[in-house]
Order: sequence, then structure tokens, then C-alpha cells
Amino acid sequence: MDWLRALAAILVVMLHAAIPYMSHPLPGLYWSIPAIERSDVVNLLGWAIDGFVMPVFFIMNGYFAARLLQQRGAGAFLRHRLSRIGGPFLLACALILPMDLYIWMTGWVICDLISMDELLALKIHSDIGDALHGVSHLWFLQYVLLYCLGACWLSQLWQHWHVDTPEKGPSNKHQDRAAQSHARSFGSRLAIAILPLLAGILVAGSILWWQPRIVIGFRHHWVPMWENLIFYLVPFSLGWFWERHSSARLLPEFRWGVQLVLAGLAFVVMWPELVQHLNHESIPMIRARVPFLFAAFGILMSTGLFGGLLSLPLRRVPAAIAYLSKASFWIYLFHHPVVALMQVNLLHVRTTPLIKFGLSALVGVLFCLLTYEGLVRKTVLGQILNGVREQSGATLSLAHAEQTHAKAAARQIPAA
Repeated sequence: MDWLRALAAILVVMLHAAIPYMSHPLPGLYWSIPAIERSDVVNLLGWAIDGFVMPVFFIMNGYFAARLLQQRGAGAFLRHRLSRIGGPFLLACALILPMDLYIWMTGWVICDLISMDELLALKIHSDIGDALHGVSHLWFLQYVLLYCLGACWLSQLWQHWHVDTPEKGPSNKHQDRAAQSHARSFGSRLAIAILPLLAGILVAGSILWWQPRIVIGFRHHWVPMWENLIFYLVPFSLGWFWERHSSARLLPEFRWGVQLVLAGLAFVVMWPELVQHLNHESIPMIRARVPFLFAAFGILMSTGLFGGLLSLPLRRVPAAIAYLSKASFWIYLFHHPVVALMQVNLLHVRTTPLIKFGLSALVGVLFCLLTYEGLVRKTVLGQILNGVREQSGATLSLAHAEQTHAKAAARQIPAA
């Protein structure tokens, strides 16, 4: 999971770094600078990342939410989710959204989309002002929190309906699940593995056909929208389902590679028709194959990455990947204004859009890591975001010495 968190955080930065340089920009998305300089390479990369990166985040959250609810119970689960998601959401709304506001409006002033008077008054007298009415990239936290609240409520209803069922301890539940998995035939395990994916593709594709701007574009609002809620409920539910069946070897490990290959084929087949849709957008979509292939690509790619990395027999995580994983939440929260400001500064720099994309992504990641180390990792802010505040080296050495002396005293032997 450290590898997946680190990879997903970098991919999100790359996606936002690519947006103003894509030859087919996301419909409905007003970025800090318009897509003046365009690259077909950046365009292909941006759309590929856009198709699966957010489903990866929702799958991870569904997987660990199911485990957390099972281990801690409803009350502790809700407190944990409210503090680890609700708290950072409110903090980011207070600190990061104002940065987004001024950076976006500054870019629009430089590009002559709005006047300086509108920037100073924070009031835009055109349709472009609607692009500011929302929680920006923080929408993800809204949706995860709602899914967790809904899952907790459904779990309580399930327990109420099965109140006569005797309670089992965690070890017995694990043994029962393992026994059931061994009793299943290969055909039933195949059905359990494949049917949720097919159902997810059908639901996500249908919603995407009705409102393609869920992913094939962008919609901005202060409150969650029902089409988006249904669409992203699919990967969250898949993550939850897999945790509940984690003891069942649903399919051999090679199936994750098969999913990645199928995802690539879906993207290749879809691409020409997706370009046609972007050139002549329609809502609902005219070409029905595009939303279902797009949904298939996103679900197969995200589940393939998730399952593949989860099944790898990794015995240790490199220090750099572990550090990126710990910083991933801060990277997600803070990269948005950093990347946009970098793109505004590069607006009149004479170089290729591919280089500007690379510089925006690189500076976005590096500056987030620098601020994480200096402002977050060992501060109260880090405790709010990650649930723990890391101690400094001196504090760790002192704590280690105290623990050594305590253990030595308990064993009545001299401390080293």
C-alpha cells in the first residue's frame, strides 16, 4: 500500500500539471491558465491518468474503511473518519482554497479573461465565475466521508436485522472466512471475482453516459452531486468487497496482469471515439461505447494496480517510497495551488509545453515534500493529517534511552 499511495499521489500531481497543455482539455474545467500551448503527448498521458487515478484512491479508502469498521466498531470508526477526513477537509478549506482562489484569478487577469477590478473585488461578472463555486480538488474528501457514514449506517442496520446471530470473535470470524474460501469451487470463486467488476462497469458506464463530465470533463459545486456519488461509489464498494473477501483466493495472481492488459485494450479502442466526443461534446453522450469503455478502462486499470501491488511478496519498502507514502496526504492537499502557480509563472517562458508540464509536476512534488518536512511532519499539522506527529531525532533518541532504561530496570539488569 505504501507503493500505491506514493504512486497515486505522484499521478494526481502529473494530471493537474498536464491540464493546461492538453490538446483536448477537460470540458467544463476552467484552469488557472487556458490551454494555449498544447501537446499531443501530454494530452494522451493526461487522459490516461484521468481515467483511473481517482478510482485507485476510492478503492484504497473502501478497502481500509471496511477493515477499520471491522476492527474498531461503529463508534470508533466514525470518530476516526471524522477526525482523519473531516478535520483535514475543514482545515484545507480554510487554508488552501483561498490560495487557489487568488492564484486562479491572477492567472485569469494575466490571460485577460477578467479585469484587475474583478480580482480586487473577488467578484466576476461573467460565466467564468461559476468555476470558482466549489471545493476544488477537496471534493474527494467529501465523497469518502459520505461513503464511510453510509457504510457505517448500513452495517448497523445489518447487525440489527441479525441481532439473534451469536457474536464471534475476530479470530473465529477469520477462521470461518478462510474455511468458506477453501470450500468454494473454482467456478464460484471466479464468479465472485468477475461479477462485481462487470456490475461495476455496467453501473459506472451507464452513469457516465448520462453525465460524461463526471470524469470526461469536470463539474464543480459546494455539495456532492448524485451522478458523481453513484459513479465513485463503484470503486469504493469494490475496495470494501475485496477486504471482506481478502481470505478467499478469488483467482490466481496472474489475473491482475490480465486486467491491466484488458484495460490497455479498452483505452486503445476507445481513444478515437473519445477524441470525436471531445471535439463535439454532447450530454448525454451520442456514442454509447465511449462511456462503457472509459468505465472499463478505469475500473480494470485501478483494480489491476491495486490487486497486483497487494499480491506482490514485498518484504521491505524503500525509505524513499515510505516517505512519499507518509507525505501523500499532504501532497494531495497542497499540490493544487503550487502546480497552478508554477504554470502561471511559466506562461510567457519560451519552451515546449512538454517541458512546462514536466517542470510543473516536478516543482509541485518537490515543494510539497519540502513543506511537508518543514511544516507538517513534526508539527501539530502532521498530527491532524496523519494521526501522529513524528518526533525529532533528539526526541527519538531520548525516548529510546528512556525505554531502554525502563526495560533494564524491569529485568533487573544494567542498562547498556
